[in-house]
Amino acid sequence: MHTELSDLQRLFTAIAFDGEFSLFDILEEATGKHIKTYRKENGEMVENTWIDEAMMKGERAFVSENLSHILMFSLIGITDLTKEIKALKKDDDNKDFFIALPTRIEAIFNLEVLSV
Repeated sequence: MHTELSDLQRLFTAIAFDGEFSLFDILEEATGKHIKTYRKENGEMVENTWIDEAMMKGERAFVSENLSHILMFSLIGITDLTKEIKALKKDDDNKDFFIALPTRIEAIFNLEVLSV
């Protein structure tokens, strides 16, 4: 048994959703009261404005969605490469494939597969 990319769709979705999840929003909805949040600025604790909170929430969503895409495209690159390796015929001259292999692996490590 092996894992297919479709098996990991829930993982990609969960990572992307993680950036949208906010415990503060849930508590605010449950209590009907705004919960103050703070950030450290110049050694002092400063209360976040609604703009600060919106920007932080947007940043979390952006980071989570990007992480999900990075993981997905990296796994696609690895899966495609693995399928090609399995499809190689043992009695064929696969020299060109193996010459290009380190460059292709390096592209996956450098996240160059994101441009797929």
